[in-house]
Amino acid sequence: MESTAKISRLSRGWQITKSSWRVLKLDKELAALPLVSFTIQLLALVPFVLVAIALRANNQLNNWRDFAFTLALYFVLALITNFFAGAVIFGATQRFRGENPTISSSLAGAWRKFGPLAAFSLMMATIGLALRMLEDRVPFAGRIAVDLLGAAWSIANVFALPVIVLSEGSVAPFDATKQSVHTIKQIWGESIVVNLGIGFVSGLAVLGYILIWAIIAAVPFMLPIAAPGAPGFSIPGAVFIPVVLLAVGGFIALIAVLSVLSSIAKAALYHYATSGQAPEAFNAELLRTSMTPKKARKVF
Repeated sequence: MESTAKISRLSRGWQITKSSWRVLKLDKELAALPLVSFTIQLLALVPFVLVAIALRANNQLNNWRDFAFTLALYFVLALITNFFAGAVIFGATQRFRGENPTISSSLAGAWRKFGPLAAFSLMMATIGLALRMLEDRVPFAGRIAVDLLGAAWSIANVFALPVIVLSEGSVAPFDATKQSVHTIKQIWGESIVVNLGIGFVSGLAVLGYILIWAIIAAVPFMLPIAAPGAPGFSIPGAVFIPVVLLAVGGFIALIAVLSVLSSIAKAALYHYATSGQAPEAFNAELLRTSMTPKKARKVF
């Protein structure tokens, strides 16, 4: 019986993923947002790396300065991630409402909530860093408890970004978390990640991509093309570098698409939960069965 339930959840998750893909095909420009987010994050890392090198070279790091520096890094990366994820959620919701989202309209939707997104990112960065520091200072059993606490905290904030971006007024960070938990308690008692299915599908996609490139990388070494007496086959740099760049670029693009699909699915579920209407690309019965009536109070 349990196996059947798992298969059913997996099937629903796959259907939600396909529905999210249909939305993405209508608004392909949304896939550019995670790529922009990734690029900005890389650029944002540069000054942090330079400052860290300078501080360590001058022996100016101490516990509090190290904490402040790490918190600032966590905050900047979290803000960039949440801002662009919020833009995708806003753009997807525009599509659900019959509008035609663009990159500009999606970014504008997130920009109008920049303050609440920054406050929420600071909260998430602070709590995330605190949990990490706590995990490093407790014994093994304590680490398990901290991991469980971190998982529960992540689940509690599943709908926090839609709450912030789609609310009429400004929503404080903890209020966003409370509204997210309220939504979960109302409509969703099973494992959110399992019901969405995005995590599982994403894992399979990433694994498949890695396996494909691993096979491609192994093929040249399996062919008898090395010259007699040569120590072995070597790939010219003119071939190796473009192939590596292609593989890395493809991986980044894959992660970007999976990120967009996750945000679209989250936006669809939140839209259905708050309005009672299923987005056009999604099956209402599918969303209803994904949102089981079981209580979530065992978690929260």
